[in-house]
Parts: sequence; C-alpha cells; structure tokens
Amino acid sequence: MITLAFELSASPASLALAQNETILAQCAWQTDTTGGRDLFSRLDGLLERAGVGPEKIERYAVGLGPGSYSGLRMALAAARAMALPGKQPLYGLPSPLLAARELTRTHSFPSIALVGDARRQRCWLARFACRQPGEPVMDGPIRLASWPELPDHLQGMAAVATPHWPALAPRLKSSAPATAHVWEEPAVPSAATACLLAPRLGQEDRPDAPLAPLYLHPPPPYAHAR
Repeated sequence: MITLAFELSASPASLALAQNETILAQCAWQTDTTGGRDLFSRLDGLLERAGVGPEKIERYAVGLGPGSYSGLRMALAAARAMALPGKQPLYGLPSPLLAARELTRTHSFPSIALVGDARRQRCWLARFACRQPGEPVMDGPIRLASWPELPDHLQGMAAVATPHWPALAPRLKSSAPATAHVWEEPAVPSAATACLLAPRLGQEDRPDAPLAPLYLHPPPPYAHAR
C-alpha cells in the first residue's frame, strides 16, 4: 500500500512517500512563518522521483502539531484535498509523537519530554514513557504551560528535547532536572515516520470526528475574517 505523508509543523518541513514499510522518496526543506508555501512544487518533485502518480496513492498521513499555524493548516488541507476524490483514508498523528519515535529509535531513554514554544509566554509539553526501545507511549495529553511551570512538568523525565533548538536551549537547560539528558539539537518530526506509523497509531479522518490541527491556543481573531 502506498502512503503519502505531510509534516509541516516545524522547520524543516518534510514530505515522504512509502510503499508498505519501504520509503520510496522523501524531502525536507527549511520553512519560514508562511509555512509550506512551496509545498506543491516539492510534492510534484517527490512524486516524479518516486515514479508514482497521485492516482496510485492509497492512504495519507499528516502531522497535526502543535507547531506552525500556517504549516498545519496547509498540510491538512492538502492531504484532505488529495484524499477526498477517491475517499482514501487520512490519518493524523501528534507531531511530538513522531519526534519522540525518532529519538527513542536510536537512543535508550525510559522517559522523554518534548517541549515547544507555544507563544504568548507559554510552552507546550508532551511526555512519553518508553517501555520498549523505539516505542514511546504518550503519558497524557499534550499540555500548555507557562514557562515558570515547566520545571514541575519535567520532574522525573530522563530526557528533554525540543524542535526549537537552539532558541529554547537556555530555557530547557534551566528547567530540566539535573539528572535529565537535554538533547542539544532540534528534535523535528518527519513525514517518513508518519508514513510508517499512520495505519497503526494514527487517528483516521471521519465525518463524525474530523481531524483538526493541535493548536492548543484558540485561533486568532483574524483567522475567521472574511
């Protein structure tokens, strides 16, 4: 089965195409505040390199964030538009889960926390328990916290990482427990991981429970302006 995945929650953004457990093609690129404005040119190139036409794609996956407001909206809109004509399944996965999966695949941590900048003087936090190597399990929902609250939320964590390194380096180093390993490079989710996890861990988009980006904050007023 051929899967196309979008992950535009952080920079670098990425796309990936897989057939069952084999990645056929993938690409990643640095983005700015506009999200993935060159998404479709990248997508065309990806499909061309893999020799796969859009009609061959059998399911879709998308990272749901938290992350870039524009990137998340664009990724989900593109995936829905492509999946709709043939009614192929579309799966959404929390972006911190994708990043945690990649980290624990190559490093052994009993627990790990992913932290990101949620703006408005707050951070988002996702905690994971790693009962088996490469198999992080989310410990509760992704939560929103003020920066002064972060040290309390990180208690007991064996490792701490962020997609926003080095911008958040001082905050993480001062907030993490003394015994925790602070991952000193960006922990960015990838579309390739979304491809492989979608049918097993993803939430499927259905009319009775449509997928939505994990914004955490309410959308800004201008998002509804006409």
